[in-house]
Amino acid sequence: MGETPAVTVITPVHNAARYLKQCVDSVLDQTIGIGELEIILVDDGSTDGSGELIDDYARRYPGVVRVFHHDEPSGGPGRPRNTALDLGPRGEYVFFLDADDWLGDEALERLVAAARRWGSDVVLAKMVGVGGYPVPVTMFRHDQPRADLFTSRVYWSLSACKLWRRELIAGLRFPHHYGEDQLFSTRAYLAAETISVLASYDCLYLRGREDGGNMTAGPVDQVARVGHYDEICELITSSVPPGEGRNFMIYRNLVHGPLGRFGDRYLAQSREEKERLVEAVAASLGRWLDDGIRARMSPYHRLRAYCVEHRLLGLLDEIVAARNVPVRAEHDRLFQLYPGFREAGVPDTCYDATRAIPLWRRLTSLDWTADGRLAVGWEAGLTGVAADDVRLTLTERETGEILEPGPGPLDPARLTPGVWDVSVAVRVAAVERTGRLGADRDHERTEVPPPRLAAGHVAQPYYTDPYGNLSIDVGERVFPLARAVRLTRVTPDAAGRLAVEWEVTFGRRPAPAGAVRALVWRREGDGARVRAEAAEPGSAAVEFPGPGVWHAYAEVALGEETRLVRAGERRAAGKATRPPAYKTRAGARRCVARTGYDDGGLSVSVEPLLRARLRKLVRTILR
Repeated sequence: MGETPAVTVITPVHNAARYLKQCVDSVLDQTIGIGELEIILVDDGSTDGSGELIDDYARRYPGVVRVFHHDEPSGGPGRPRNTALDLGPRGEYVFFLDADDWLGDEALERLVAAARRWGSDVVLAKMVGVGGYPVPVTMFRHDQPRADLFTSRVYWSLSACKLWRRELIAGLRFPHHYGEDQLFSTRAYLAAETISVLASYDCLYLRGREDGGNMTAGPVDQVARVGHYDEICELITSSVPPGEGRNFMIYRNLVHGPLGRFGDRYLAQSREEKERLVEAVAASLGRWLDDGIRARMSPYHRLRAYCVEHRLLGLLDEIVAARNVPVRAEHDRLFQLYPGFREAGVPDTCYDATRAIPLWRRLTSLDWTADGRLAVGWEAGLTGVAADDVRLTLTERETGEILEPGPGPLDPARLTPGVWDVSVAVRVAAVERTGRLGADRDHERTEVPPPRLAAGHVAQPYYTDPYGNLSIDVGERVFPLARAVRLTRVTPDAAGRLAVEWEVTFGRRPAPAGAVRALVWRREGDGARVRAEAAEPGSAAVEFPGPGVWHAYAEVALGEETRLVRAGERRAAGKATRPPAYKTRAGARRCVARTGYDDGGLSVSVEPLLRARLRKLVRTILR
């Protein structure tokens, strides 16, 4: 192994013998290769044989696995991680991996490649919860080469289990208390120039241990934890100037920290414990909560904050215990009817959920009808309240023209050429919300249908990248039909015919069999045609009836109709689609055939053999 492996994996170990093999082997078996790895295992006072297991790995993998032993447990992963950092990891990047978790086979290869490609200081690795273990998901909808700390969802993921550029964290250390990841990650985020997200691969598998022995899963002093979040907020206010960015980060810490203490565990506490916690949270809110941050909150958190600030412990108990809270619509406002609404002197603004009630929508089916209309199945609403009106809307992306097709299948002939984005609109009283449709869908019933002709234009439904929303390309603005066909092989067969193979994609998805019915060859000059039927999906062979220059066209099926498009604009590189000249027969004449792509599409020049030889001879003489 070189002096600088690609990545150092740091794993704190405490009584994890049952899980350790799967964890460490998942690192050693990474497709990036063992020569690009360093593993530092720090035993934190284990008593179950974990220490002996990591020593065995060090013996079997010298130069790759390094170990260190603490005599006494520290109660969390912070100290053993710091020990590993003090040992001096050699990797270009560092990944923190807990001993009860494991990596997907290609995780480190993909993460390192992404970091190098994007110039990342940190790459968030997509997580998978095992056995119902909760993991964050909102920041992993799609890959993000450059995610903004103040507007994206990356700050909602504060676990240290990410890929970090070693230089970024070289001077950072974890605090030795619960919540060490949050402070460490916040410091690193604030120092990073480029934060990225790799969402296209399941990188990290997290499990909750049956014995409850996760290093961060033990009992927590809730009042002390409030103080830990105060420490993070102090860091933010000293590092980020006043404004929306600071408010965004403070808001995240208040709702997950102090206000996050009021759940089922709070209800089970004694009166004295509740009063102690409320006083601690009230002090924290007094330091950090302002009107700008309060406006970001939903009634769930806004009411908790109000009850804490005004010491309304009885109402707080009722609000924390509330489930399935109904919603009332009044004119242009929506209110969540938590206990005390218009009864306890609490301002209506605390119950105002107009911005907080989520618009939900789901695409349930998508296909063409027999008469060429697009049947879009969907459902939508606002959570917790009956809608007065729901409807489908289409917006032309460039002009902003809006079309409401009404109930029933959509007639694409009504759509002018352009890209039409499909949305749903939901109205409750005077509150109306609109959102794009398609990201949440029934994947089995919403495959991208092939294009159709509508009023002379090609209409192609597709899902946007990276968000996965439904749009309709009318007039080949996004997907030129000629680019749907990609030649994969062009070669003469044993009978002297030219065999052509292809693949077809519609709207970035593989097309159904039979998307190209034939290759049609047109002769330059007189327009003579020869049609080579697709002998099987994706191939056809042609015998040219006479000399000349023959141009290839794919006969693309568009429902009951077809359209000819030039074949060969997209093709495999190299000799696979550029065979050398070959001898063939054109009718009764012996000929030489040469393939080319002079105008971008596939053409074949078929020349009588004698003429070809004479031309070659003349060229030789003229030299």
